[in-house]
Amino acid sequence: MHLRSSSSRLALGRRPHSWAAAIALFAAVVLASGCLPPPQWSSSSHGPAAANTSGALQVVWGSPVAVGQLWTSYQTSAGGVWTGRIAMPGAAVSLSGDVELARNANGRLEAFTKAASAPTHLWRTRQTASSPVPWAAWTDMAISVNQYAVGQNADGRLEVFATVAAGPGIGRVVHAWQLTPGGNYSSWAFLGDLVVPAGQHHLVTGRNADGRLEVFVAGSGYPVKHTWQVAANGDWSSWADLPLSSGMSGLDVAPNADGRLEAFVTTCDASLGGCWLFHAWQTTPNGPWTGGTALAPLSSRGGGPLRVAPSADGRLEVFYGTWVLGSVGHIWQLAVNGTSGWSTPTSVTPASGYEIMTVISLVANADGRLEVFLQSDGGSGSAVTHAWQTSPNGNWSPTTLLISA
Repeated sequence: MHLRSSSSRLALGRRPHSWAAAIALFAAVVLASGCLPPPQWSSSSHGPAAANTSGALQVVWGSPVAVGQLWTSYQTSAGGVWTGRIAMPGAAVSLSGDVELARNANGRLEAFTKAASAPTHLWRTRQTASSPVPWAAWTDMAISVNQYAVGQNADGRLEVFATVAAGPGIGRVVHAWQLTPGGNYSSWAFLGDLVVPAGQHHLVTGRNADGRLEVFVAGSGYPVKHTWQVAANGDWSSWADLPLSSGMSGLDVAPNADGRLEAFVTTCDASLGGCWLFHAWQTTPNGPWTGGTALAPLSSRGGGPLRVAPSADGRLEVFYGTWVLGSVGHIWQLAVNGTSGWSTPTSVTPASGYEIMTVISLVANADGRLEVFLQSDGGSGSAVTHAWQTSPNGNWSPTTLLISA
């Protein structure tokens, strides 16, 4: 690599304003006491890796081949060496290997995944102490989901978003939120009136410079859609189109150094004669969007999942699937906020004996060095491999094995 990532029911409704007032008061008291950490980009889920209370990275992972058991591994110190594979708690059902990891207001991690077979209920667990283990028993969130993502509100409460079947061939976006930071969740509610095809699509969250969450949905046959909180911790706007083509295989979003969100999709565009990595961006922090510009070519089959995150100096780096077997692309801003454009795309070199299947997470170490996690496959079966910047904003290490299934 080169220099340059309790049970609930579905109810149509919006967040009760009485809860919003109580939450705002609670947050003000807790913030004044210094108990909540400052907002961090890593507090939102963008895959199965995140920093725990010590600042050390931790990953929760399940094999897409040997479905059922999930495992975790973590750095023994911030930026340090990794432990071996440690079993996560068992669950009443077999769980899939698709995990989203989010950080609670107290720094403890919370993991989300869905059942491996119908009904594909969403399940969650959280750390029970300020340490990488142990974890609580898995809790059934009592709703069958397709895609899901997690964001952290400005007051520290996690909010979960998911797409669910809402009729023959169609789906809807729903959400549930912690009633207090680190606490129990609300009932599920529809997030606006957006109707999406029931087929392949993607869902991610971002957080604006002023703390307002923003949710993005991409899929076949329609532009990328987004909705945003009209005030931090509050109610939501209507859904709107983003200036991006439909995203079939990848979608992610991250903040620039000046706070402007930037979104990326991998998709095909007949007008450009092929498949590309596209991006769009806010013109001002918290503001409107522009763009829809092609960044890098993909194979004729399109592109796979992608992850984006800021380096220590704020320059965005993107790792994206190309749908060339064993290939993941890498591209980065040449200057903060993209003022000097983007690098020439490069390819990630697989770990020895392994073939890269897809990119699964891109997060920052305590010292700002990015670390990328890749689902790989080799002679010994499915595995997670990883690579990291050898210095903040700098070169990347070779890709090596992290966890073998």
